[in-house]
Amino acid sequence: MKFLINIVSLTADVVHTCKRVKDLFVLSSTMSYVDKMRTNDGASIWHARLRHLRIDKLKVKVLKFLVNGLPKLSTFGKGEVCERCQYGKAHRLPFDKSFSKCKAPLELIQSDLMGPCVTPSHSGFRYMSLSVDDFTTYT
Repeated sequence: MKFLINIVSLTADVVHTCKRVKDLFVLSSTMSYVDKMRTNDGASIWHARLRHLRIDKLKVKVLKFLVNGLPKLSTFGKGEVCERCQYGKAHRLPFDKSFSKCKAPLELIQSDLMGPCVTPSHSGFRYMSLSVDDFTTYT
């Protein structure tokens, strides 16, 4: 496996175990993620696990037993606001249209810096820089 060459140690929590049948890994339904995580029965945790499903929709799934293995949640946290859901719903107004035109390469360079990233690159860097020449659009 070439992609594991630079890894010194690898540790992780076991979420699934399965049997290998030829080139196929067969996962038992009793070993599913829902069964492993059944002990956590907070509505906010399940809201996040189910891709930030609306609380009223989560309540319907619980009350009508629509998801096998989903625990019977007792509280649904009325008035709680999920921070990630709020960021996902946030919108920005577009920037004003620019009418400036460059007449030569390297007259205007637009750049962006991203970081620090949690996971470093293969070279060990945690920041990324992107520069674009406005005239040629060369990066």
